[in-house]
Amino acid sequence: METSAAERLVVLVDIDLSEIVPPYIASRRGDLAALEIALRAGDLAQARELGHQLKGSGTSFGLEDVTRMGAALESAAKRSDLESARAITHSLSAYLGSVEVVFR
Repeated sequence: METSAAERLVVLVDIDLSEIVPPYIASRRGDLAALEIALRAGDLAQARELGHQLKGSGTSFGLEDVTRMGAALESAAKRSDLESARAITHSLSAYLGSVEVVFR
């Protein structure tokens, strides 16, 4: 999904992470497909696991919003709240589709 410059979400990340953040984001975009499949199947255990992974990794890559959404996804899945898990997945998709990392 292409977004215009006005729709981009700029995130400042330490220059020391410049070689690992782009592949991390690409991998998380790949996780979205697995997450959407899991949620369509009602597989909240898989959603909880993916949420847990996001919660544990986002901040390490300078992406606190990924951590926050991962924690929310894990919590929703633990509560068996499929509707909230889908909404969080939608937010994560929008974030990953609009984030522009600027290294400093």
